[in-house]
Amino acid sequence: MTWIIIISSGISTFISRFSFFFLPNKFFLPKWAVNLLSYVPTAVLSSIIISNVMLDTSGDIFIYFNEKLYASIIAILISLIFNNIFMTILVGMMSMWFLNYII
Repeated sequence: MTWIIIISSGISTFISRFSFFFLPNKFFLPKWAVNLLSYVPTAVLSSIIISNVMLDTSGDIFIYFNEKLYASIIAILISLIFNNIFMTILVGMMSMWFLNYII
């Protein structure tokens, strides 16, 4: 029974995700729906980042002595100043390691 559920879940997930490649181009979303869907990546990414940076393992907001928060602020500043993704990742990771070492 467990294998039937696992296999059927896999097949249904595959069909639902792969079907968009084979749908005819007759299906168009209204302009308001396309406009609303443009905010989805920002909202999802923001919630993932904020929950990983601001929350500790028990789910409480963790601000003081939070090396992830300080490294994120440093990475945001580097991103705004230099507009270079490689430098942002490099400086963000280096600051995270350094802050993790001293805090």
